[in-house]
Amino acid sequence: MKLFQNKSRRTIARVIGFLLLSSLIVCAVYVHFNDYFYIVKQAKYDSPRCPLLSSRPQPLTNATVSAVPGKNISIFNYQIEIPCSDVDGTVQFPHLKRIHCANGNGFTFYDPDFYKTWTTYDSAVNSLNSLPSQINIFHSHRANSHVLLLLNEKTNLALMAKGHIYRINLSNVRGFQFGDGSGIFETKFALFDKQNRYIRFSIGSDKPITQDQINRMLQSIKRVSDLPDATFDRASTGSAK
Repeated sequence: MKLFQNKSRRTIARVIGFLLLSSLIVCAVYVHFNDYFYIVKQAKYDSPRCPLLSSRPQPLTNATVSAVPGKNISIFNYQIEIPCSDVDGTVQFPHLKRIHCANGNGFTFYDPDFYKTWTTYDSAVNSLNSLPSQINIFHSHRANSHVLLLLNEKTNLALMAKGHIYRINLSNVRGFQFGDGSGIFETKFALFDKQNRYIRFSIGSDKPITQDQINRMLQSIKRVSDLPDATFDRASTGSAK
């Protein structure tokens, strides 16, 4: 009788242990799948709003440069020639400045110390090469969350842009162009100078801006402190001397 009772207790203990272990496994599987579907839901929510999310940067094959001179401005420690003859108006915000030209072109320049999506060119490359398809049910929560973080960074620049993501590699700057300047869609830029300092601006125009105009603008970018007679205010829009 005693032997039977001992066996019964061991059997009950095994059953309880099995049930506890099964519960832990079920909870772990539930947490993993719940996290996975949440991350997939977030990625799917961004994809329709941002078609470029599923694109990777491609080379910019159009290297032509406009021969039409523009207007030199100084903005956030950089000198840039914008395709504009006359500035029609400016709006100054704490960390960005908008410039509107009489020809319909509009430019928004962001304070790189405040709007710093990426700290280095390599971190931008890593983010922009990420794809929603890299989120995988068999990957860990940490790995999938990391991909989602990269996609969120990518969405920050690619949202509202139309066309492609282009790689920019010039002697003065390198980085990325989001969009092709056509229509009412914004064309955005995330660039880095030779010292890996971040430069961000966008073009939103009433009429399409051509790539040769964009190329002239990109080639004109210079750090104000590198100029021989740098006398510009940090967010000035006055003509360069």
